[in-house]
Amino acid sequence: MSLIVAKRGFVSSFITITLAWLAMLLSNSVIHGLVRVRLDLYQTWVGVQQNWEVSNLPSYYKALKSESITVYHFEADRDVALVVQDLIKDYFDVVASDLVTGTARRDGIKVVVSPTVPALESSLGERYGRNAMGAYWRGVIWVLSPVEWLDLTDPLWPEDFRRSGPVIHEMTHLILDRSTAGNIPVWLDEGIAQYEEFKQLGYEWIEPANRLDQPLYSLSQLADDFTGLANEPLAYREAHLLVRYLIESKGEKVLVRLVKSLAAGVPAKRALEKVYGSDFSVLERDWSAWLAGQSDALAGPDSQRGDAGWR
Repeated sequence: MSLIVAKRGFVSSFITITLAWLAMLLSNSVIHGLVRVRLDLYQTWVGVQQNWEVSNLPSYYKALKSESITVYHFEADRDVALVVQDLIKDYFDVVASDLVTGTARRDGIKVVVSPTVPALESSLGERYGRNAMGAYWRGVIWVLSPVEWLDLTDPLWPEDFRRSGPVIHEMTHLILDRSTAGNIPVWLDEGIAQYEEFKQLGYEWIEPANRLDQPLYSLSQLADDFTGLANEPLAYREAHLLVRYLIESKGEKVLVRLVKSLAAGVPAKRALEKVYGSDFSVLERDWSAWLAGQSDALAGPDSQRGDAGWR
């Protein structure tokens, strides 16, 4: 009799565990499906904005198409358009592997090479185009032609442009936008884009205005009022250093977990708490302590640029 009871108890436990596992699997499947639908709907909307932007370009822009990448450019900037395409082909999957599990969507990538600063400002508006070398706006990557800031008679200009131009930075914004359905705040978006510049190109933006031997912004200030902070270079640098801290403390795949939470619609502060394993206030405290030990030494030969350059 006791053997029968034991068997029944085992079967009951087995069924309970199996049903719980199936329920969890179904729940995860449903959640994954809803996230996929959310991302697809968002991408459809971004596609509408993309098409509107490029349809309003002046007729003298040429379209250079290769695979899934279309670069709109002046005839004189055809060589620049080719370099931009090659950069995206070379780095898209490399950057995406830092941010998402599996393959990131790379269909319908549109880039506009603006021939002059006024042309870029006209396209983006004064707020986004002022002093910018590039931007990610309405699903489109905007790049200022290097004729405005490099000597194109130098045969090495393509390498200079690859190393110091805004393409990797803005492409990271595109990947993040697509992968989170736009659910990423500016400060975190900029921090990750700068991290990818640092990782892929060895570039870190350090200048007198963003040195660390001055009163620093708190993490709460970055999260709550990033675009309103008076010292923009310092705010940008601190956002980058937060991402560096997360990776140093939690490992390379922390960004994949963070983006996955954001894609599910989790607010940024809560998503950070999940990947860090503690309350936001604890993350703020730990990061501040880590930040106090950082120096202003340049990370490499290209680790200095005098202004924000791009957004």
